[in-house]
Amino acid sequence: MRSSPSATLDRSAPEVRAVLVDSQHDRRQLMGYVVALAAGVTVVGHADTVAGALRAVEASSPTAVVVEIQMPVAEGLDAVGALRAAHPDLRIVVCSFHATAATRQGALDRGADCYLVKPLSPSEVGAALRG
Repeated sequence: MRSSPSATLDRSAPEVRAVLVDSQHDRRQLMGYVVALAAGVTVVGHADTVAGALRAVEASSPTAVVVEIQMPVAEGLDAVGALRAAHPDLRIVVCSFHATAATRQGALDRGADCYLVKPLSPSEVGAALRG
């Protein structure tokens, strides 16, 4: 993991603009609710595919992306890799129920900055999005 999601929040830090990527509408809505409760974080886009994630990032210029890798897993990992290749400075946070070391390492190897295991609190997600 490149950073600690439990880092202290800097209240003077600029607002985080996040795109949510998940193939299931209900999970995107739930994650949007959790992310919206994090202080200083605004959801600016949604996507349900790798191509959609790339379009959403281009359209909304976010500072971070939250990816659920269960899209299925291979497609979620592909989303991480494609986002990293296209946007090297974008903060990529994976949030998933997949807790295996291999899945976590696969996401980090493809360019995720942080890997969080669900369930999550708004403060935990906010800290991870800030880095």
